[in-house]
Amino acid sequence: MSPGKMPLVLILGALISSITCESQSIKWDEPHHPWRRTPRSQDVKVDHEVFAQKLVKTLIVENPNENVIFSPMSISTSLAMMSEGTSSWTLVNLLQVLGFHLSEHEARDVHHSFMVFIQRLHQLEREAILRHKDFLFINHHRRIHQKFLEEIWKIYKVEVQMINFRDKETAKKEIDHTVAQKAQDRHCELITMLDPETFLLLVNYISMKGIWQVAFDSRLTHQETFFVNEHQKVQVDMMRKTEQMLYSRWDDLHATVVELTYTEDLAVVLVLPDDGHFHSVLRKMDLRTDRTRYAKDMRMVELILPKFNIFSKIDLKKVLPKLGIRDMVTTEANFSGITEEVFPAIIEAMHQARMEVNEKGMRMATDCAMDMAEDRLLHQSAEPLRLKFNKPFLMFVVDNKTQTELVVARVVNPRAE
Repeated sequence: MSPGKMPLVLILGALISSITCESQSIKWDEPHHPWRRTPRSQDVKVDHEVFAQKLVKTLIVENPNENVIFSPMSISTSLAMMSEGTSSWTLVNLLQVLGFHLSEHEARDVHHSFMVFIQRLHQLEREAILRHKDFLFINHHRRIHQKFLEEIWKIYKVEVQMINFRDKETAKKEIDHTVAQKAQDRHCELITMLDPETFLLLVNYISMKGIWQVAFDSRLTHQETFFVNEHQKVQVDMMRKTEQMLYSRWDDLHATVVELTYTEDLAVVLVLPDDGHFHSVLRKMDLRTDRTRYAKDMRMVELILPKFNIFSKIDLKKVLPKLGIRDMVTTEANFSGITEEVFPAIIEAMHQARMEVNEKGMRMATDCAMDMAEDRLLHQSAEPLRLKFNKPFLMFVVDNKTQTELVVARVVNPRAE
């Protein structure tokens, strides 16, 4: 990995040891061709935000003393894709939590509604901001509906590979090799444990290559103390740069916030809680609401931010029931949209991510010297506001086009992976 890039590696894996197919399933009057259709009711809005906010709130608040990194957009689209294989109450439960109500929507509207997110991910990939791939590894001993494979390819462009999970070591190597090769990540090692009775493995991979609009000056990077908590402190490399950025003070939440331009449509939001208020900010903050509720001011800010490379693994099987998705993770789950074979349903889900932040930018800090000099002439009486992230903070990469959090990170210890 070349220095200076800000990569994000995100993995969502679903290991389904076995699946039960109920005889009852939801029937639709017309063939299911979601990529060709528009929603039946154009004036009914699907509330994607409710699920995303529940997801962010749950993952941010849980284990508040640990680093965490994840992509709400990626998790949502992966669950939407899995809805193609569900039926009966498993489908109803999943759609309701994703923001749909079957009295107003039909299942075919699900994928159309998520097309804006799918297309956005593809656009960001074309612009070389990120690399996004979906892989589906299916037990070659099972009979899979061809229609299911066709649908998820047309809509989600999922890579499908039949594999022998009973040969665990060979399966691990094949999976890692396939993902590393197609995602162009030589260091990608996804599988540590693999159940030989696995039915299906879903891997959602997203690698973010985005870099700052204006680089930090690496000559100003020095080791300083980062206060993990009142009992622990570590030495980290602190980056520095001074430029104009959106600044806001959230007095009710006891937090200071700055927003930096990432690309034309993406922004990095950094939230620094006051001393002693980190946990309360985690519980109370609603990023979308609070970004508009508090006044913003374009200020000259001296930003001091640690370099970090953080990693987290999230057990979605434990998280999904807390979000309301209960049926899919029980032995009664109905995946008859994938196969008609009947066997007890066991599903495991894992979300794994890594993120590295350093100085690299689209423009060198020295390239902005004249602009900064002019700004200082205009604000001679105002010294740059010094904002030092030397304690736990939150970081969001926000897609302003879709109004979603592309990446969410909680940085508690920049030295911990």
